[in-house]
Order: sequence, then C-alpha cells, then structure tokens
Amino acid sequence: MTKTMNDRETILKERAKILAREPEIRQREIHYVSIVEFLIDQDRYGIPADCVCEVYLLKGITTIPGVPEYVVGIINVRGQIFSVIDIKALFNIPKGKGISHLNEVIIIHNETMEFGIVVDSIAGIRHCK
Repeated sequence: MTKTMNDRETILKERAKILAREPEIRQREIHYVSIVEFLIDQDRYGIPADCVCEVYLLKGITTIPGVPEYVVGIINVRGQIFSVIDIKALFNIPKGKGISHLNEVIIIHNETMEFGIVVDSIAGIRHCK
C-alpha cells in the first residue's frame, strides 16, 4: 500500500509541476495579404490578389444592348467570355476620362462567378499584414 501511495504522490507532484509552469509564449504568426492596386482616375483601389485571375488589355470588347449602364460589354480571353463592368458607372463616380484601348481589365473570380472590371492602370502589388 505504501508503494501505491508513493506512486500516486509522485504522479500528483509531476502533474502539479506541469500545471504550475508558465504557459509558453507562442510567437504570433504574421499573415500577409497580397493586394493588387489599381487606379481609376486619380484614385487608388485594391483587391486581394487571390481573387485576380489576370490583367488583360482592354481590346475587342463587344457591347450588348439592353444591359445596365455599368456593363461595358463582353470580352473573349483565349476562348473564355467575361462580362466587363465599369466601376465608375456602378458606383455613380463622376466619369473623368472615358474608356479606351489604353484601359486594362482585371479578371476577378470567386467560387461562383468570374468577370472583369475596367481600370485605368495597375499600380502594383502590395503585401499587407
């Protein structure tokens, strides 16, 4: 019986030591998000890079009658058709310079849809915490 008591006391002391220790301070993992920055007029905007398929020079756009004003039309990118949206018209932002062949289209995707947005230019990629 004494041996069992000693074993039990030893186990309890070990458990007490473990529980009494200061918790280890875990280093926080820093997560970065990559943002594709783009310009519309003089304003800078961004979209998470994991939502961007590619950037495509605006050319060969086909207009579609009867669509809302913010739908510029559709484009064919290597056999895939994308609707192209004008953010200025969508959010009632006053139009500065119009849309031309100098504009770019950012092809955006998520689980349910893919479409393009017209931008004046790409400013770069930024990595943010």
